[in-house]
Amino acid sequence: MDSPTLEALNYALNGDASVDVSVLSHPEATGGFGPTPTALTPASVADVAAKLAGLDWDRVMAEIPADCRETIAGGDFSGDPLAYLTTHFMALRDFYVEAAQRGLFVVSWWD
Repeated sequence: MDSPTLEALNYALNGDASVDVSVLSHPEATGGFGPTPTALTPASVADVAAKLAGLDWDRVMAEIPADCRETIAGGDFSGDPLAYLTTHFMALRDFYVEAAQRGLFVVSWWD
């Protein structure tokens, strides 16, 4: 995958630590577990959505050796890893496209 696509996937999954959501970084908000909360600004959400929408998912999956797909899907995975990863990618992509259309921030944290 090219670097902008990897960056978009990273932002989609991990947010941008430089966006200040420190108001959420305390045990009452996070339950005392999980990573530090992160967020994406509406401009970053739109950028991620555009990159995910333009991604050739079949090409990405073709670049990942079949024996590695199950590892990517998770440790206790059973079933078709391609179908599993595709379903989750499409959900992620659709979420960001909708958020971009609405001009939303996206905040990620464990609670």
